[in-house]
Amino acid sequence: MSVLLSDFINNAARAGKSRKETMQALREAGWAEDQIKDVFSQYHDGDFPVPVPRPRAYVSPRYTAINLLMFLVLYLSIWAVVSLIFTFLDYYLPDGLGKMRGLYHSSRPIAESLRGYLATVIVCVPLVGITQRLITRMTESSGNKQTVPVIRLKLISLTLFFAALILLGNFVCFVYYFLSGELGMRFIIKVLVLSAVIAGIYYYYRPEVSSNEKKA
Repeated sequence: MSVLLSDFINNAARAGKSRKETMQALREAGWAEDQIKDVFSQYHDGDFPVPVPRPRAYVSPRYTAINLLMFLVLYLSIWAVVSLIFTFLDYYLPDGLGKMRGLYHSSRPIAESLRGYLATVIVCVPLVGITQRLITRMTESSGNKQTVPVIRLKLISLTLFFAALILLGNFVCFVYYFLSGELGMRFIIKVLVLSAVIAGIYYYYRPEVSSNEKKA
């Protein structure tokens, strides 16, 4: 559909029609305002006789790979940090029925239970910062700091979607344990920890998505 609009805009320009006249003709034909603005945002607003397309951001395979790596180690880091906290809670706080049990509680010493999570934190958390700095440098060197590449937008949106699902399950479990009378301090702390992590993810990445939506 965008190809059809682009062809029409180019033909209208060759016929001597201004941008305003072309946009009005599209409105009268029934095109939505968002569609019209979207296709015109692809052209430079100048006095050249024919529409001049704006440059599109080039996304290199290296940029894509680094973004994929960054989000992978981000997921692993969040999982490991949350698991560390939950392990401590399961070992040192009883559940809603006063029993020392839980997904992160076992007969092994707590040091053994924490070892894998701690190793993941030590390796992955620094990688999050390193890959983020690489992405920032690549964005600055490309000269296009204002537009977020599509691959990064998709990964951010997918992350926010997963976060929303986790938050939904978080509150469903909270209500379930509340209704069953098993709501203890340990579970409340877990709900608060997950909610804080998800809120942090949302408020960190939402401005990046919002700014791109406004430009679009």
